Formats: sequence, structure tokens, C-alpha cells
Amino acid sequence: CVTTEVHDKLKLKGMVKREAKNRLISQGIEDLGDQYLPGQARGTTMVSRLQCVQSAVETKIKQIARESPSRRVGLVSFNHEVCLMGDCAQQQQTVAGDKLYSWGQLQEIGDSFKIQKPISESEAEVLEKLWDLEETGPTALGPALQLSIAIAGSKPGSRVILCTDGLANVGLGSLEDTDSEVSPYYVELAEQAKLHGVSVSVISLIGSECCLEKLSIVTEQSAGTVQRVDPIELTGEMGSLIDKPVLGYTTMAMIVLHRGLQFRGEMDDEQDNRNWVVRDMGNVNCDTELTISYGFRPKEQYDLSDVDKIPFQVQLMYSKPNGTR
Repeated sequence: CVTTEVHDKLKLKGMVKREAKNRLISQGIEDLGDQYLPGQARGTTMVSRLQCVQSAVETKIKQIARESPSRRVGLVSFNHEVCLMGDCAQQQQTVAGDKLYSWGQLQEIGDSFKIQKPISESEAEVLEKLWDLEETGPTALGPALQLSIAIAGSKPGSRVILCTDGLANVGLGSLEDTDSEVSPYYVELAEQAKLHGVSVSVISLIGSECCLEKLSIVTEQSAGTVQRVDPIELTGEMGSLIDKPVLGYTTMAMIVLHRGLQFRGEMDDEQDNRNWVVRDMGNVNCDTELTISYGFRPKEQYDLSDVDKIPFQVQLMYSKPNGTR
């Protein structure tokens, strides 16, 4: 358990419950004495990375319950296995063993797991389960992400926010494997997220090893982000992620240039004289950008001497979160 020293006035939500649990443990131990570490300042509080995540998630859940009570919010936790808690009032499902190494089984489990209640009805249960989470063991990050995308994919426009401070090392997508084994798995997760209109964002805590370049394959294609943050500042970062909804998914952009222009470095065959190119943008939000490089054709190919205007066009095809195109 990695902890951070903070000023005593900082009171993370849920710390009362954690402190009460610690008091129950200490009651059975005599002569605990001074529990300060050598050199530790008085008037401070030690909080774990998990506590910071829990506090940030709780703050956001309360905001969602207040502003969008009809939304469904579900929890998925992972260590050496993956626990699907959903709205925390439904039957909890644990995925472990060989299932963590089977794409088909993970997909089937995720597709069939439905979050039943809106957050207006499940808030208390979700927060209770949230603060019962403890730090343990290995990290089945890949299977947890695949299951989460499958669950969220039942409703286009949904979001998955993955918080981790560990390296994926159990099940599919283990980052202890070679690049040739890992990359295709996360590429396929990106395709699944795009196909079902799911935005995936990853928050990694500073001071941890997560191999974010592999996870960014998924976030870049799904209108999500990868961020490394100080645990104490996590609440604000999580808020900014959730407040940027997906505006369109499975988005394709077709760029058409004037015949006097040509693309530069945008096509496999640079000798191809066509004046259009198509780009797969995946899911898009208000911050999504598309950059295209182009320039003038040589005068012997197209003489622009008498041309006053050089128009070009961008055509977008996408699906809205409600399913319409």
C-alpha cells in the first residue's frame, strides 16, 4: 500500500469509515505505542493511492446522481481476478482462472452483464462497495478493460474510466509479454470501443508503472485520454474526463481537395493523383482534432494562375449517441 503525506486538515470522503475499520483492528493489539514513522511530521495524515481514487470516484458519483439521476453507473474491480459489481444491488460476478485468457468467454460475460438500476436508486450501495475495496495483488487490467467495454457497449455514448497504479500482468493483454503478443489485443479493444460508441479514458497515478503507451491505443481511438496525475489532484482530473461526452462514434471523415492541391504524406502511394482521402476518427468529442497535410501541385500539373478561389471540402459520417446517423 503506497501512501502520500497530506495536511491534517484534508479530509477525504470516506476516511471516517476507513479510520473506524483501523480502530477495530488496533483494539485487539496491546501497547501499540507511538505509530509515527521515524522523521514523519506530526499534524499530517497518510492517505493511500486507493483512498484518493475512492474519494474522486465518490465525488463524481454524487455529482452524477444529482445532475443526471437516470444514468446507470457500475463498478468493476480487478486484481488477480475481475469482479463485476455493477450497480452493487445486483448479483456480483467474479471472473477468474482460464476465463481471463479467453477473448470469447470474456466477451460473452461482458455482453450478458447488465447494469440494472439508475444511479438515483443505487447510489448508496455503489458508495458502500466503493469504500470496501482494498489493495491486493496482481493486476488483471486487460480482462477488466475488455469486460468494461462490453458492458458499457450496450448503450452507445457510454464511458469507461480506468484508474490504475499497476502494470497489467494477469490474463489477456499482460504487459509483461512481448510487443507482438500485446499490441493486437489492445488494438482490438480499440475497435470494440469504436464499434459500440464507448469512450475509454485511463488515469494512472504518478509514481506507478503502467506502460501507458499500450493503453493509449484504446483511448486515442475512442475519444478518451491517458493522464498521469497526482493522487491528491485526482478528483478534478476525473471531473474533466466525465464532462466531455462523446458527440459521435464510428466517425469517418472524407477530405476533398481542389484539383490544384495535393496531399502530402497522407497516402501509401504518393504517386496516386486522387484528390480525396478518408480518415477513420473513431469516437469524437469537443476536443477531437484531425490534421491533414497538403500543398500546391506543380504548375505543369495544374496551373492556378487564373484561379481566384481554391475550395476544399470535409464530409463527416458518424452515429450519434442515440443511434441515429
